[in-house]
Amino acid sequence: MSPVRTIRQLPSLSRLMKAEGGVYARTALDQAAAVQAAHRDAHLILIDEALGWMGEWRELLEPSASDWEALHEASAGIIGLCDGKADAHLLRASRLLCEYVDRCRHGTWSKDVAALFINTLKAIAARDADPATRAAVLGGLEALVPRPDPGTST
Repeated sequence: MSPVRTIRQLPSLSRLMKAEGGVYARTALDQAAAVQAAHRDAHLILIDEALGWMGEWRELLEPSASDWEALHEASAGIIGLCDGKADAHLLRASRLLCEYVDRCRHGTWSKDVAALFINTLKAIAARDADPATRAAVLGGLEALVPRPDPGTST
């Protein structure tokens, strides 16, 4: 009978960390921030276009499931274009809208609630209110997002 050999292999994350040619997390974040800043003006234009389309979405009499999906995609697009520091409130409101659409997938959407989210996004993007007011309004929006039951999985 031959002896048992144990072969230990490094986890793939350990191998990646030890591989040459990588960058430190701080360097990667700095590079990402530089790219974000370089494209800031184009991103603001795209955010304005998405908000304009959302304004048209409010005019739909009875949004279909595909209309709701398009609203979700527009909100997700805003998330991808936001600067984490400069647009923190807009980013949070967009995430809440996506969460609202996700959690109400079984046809329990309310067009009035969606219009409230869209109006809030537009007001936050216009920077009409001070940060404390924006934070309070976002707290109210969070209350509109249905929370899953602790006993069910989502």
